[in-house]
Amino acid sequence: SLIGDYQSENATTAILAARELRGFGVNLTEEGVYTGVSRVKWPGRCQLMQREPWIFLDGAINQTTAKAVVDLVKKLPAKRITAVVGIHTPDDLQGVCSEISKIADKLILTEVHSTGLPWDREALLARASRYFKNVIFLADIQKAFSFAIKDVPKDGGILLLGHQSFVGAALTFWNVDTGRLW
Repeated sequence: SLIGDYQSENATTAILAARELRGFGVNLTEEGVYTGVSRVKWPGRCQLMQREPWIFLDGAINQTTAKAVVDLVKKLPAKRITAVVGIHTPDDLQGVCSEISKIADKLILTEVHSTGLPWDREALLARASRYFKNVIFLADIQKAFSFAIKDVPKDGGILLLGHQSFVGAALTFWNVDTGRLW
């Protein structure tokens, strides 16, 4: 039930791991394993938050995960994409920007301070500016989301990327109930 080309690999790994657990005395049925895999929900992982404009959320925080998201987003209908990104480490942000600059026209950087992680605004802006001409920095994550929505063109979409606190803030902003995952 998860989207993304790499999810089939993840599902296969989960199925093989479940089969291995049988060797340790864990009582699993084949049907139960496949039912579990088919019902997986992972809020904030390749999640389409809304369709018009489309808003896509993922917890990508490095170049490798951003590339997988970019490959998926290329299949979506938007012509112009605004990326809202909340990543606190300059090296990781640079890797993400190197990928999303291939599809995004605009970048909005924001912060999430619920984690106590350091945010070096100047270093982040310097890294992002290597890939985007006009980087907008809005420290308040709610304002960053609101600005992106208000500013998205009719043929556009919004890509939300960041660490788990960012994902949690996005899920809360869009009123996604994460209390029931099954």
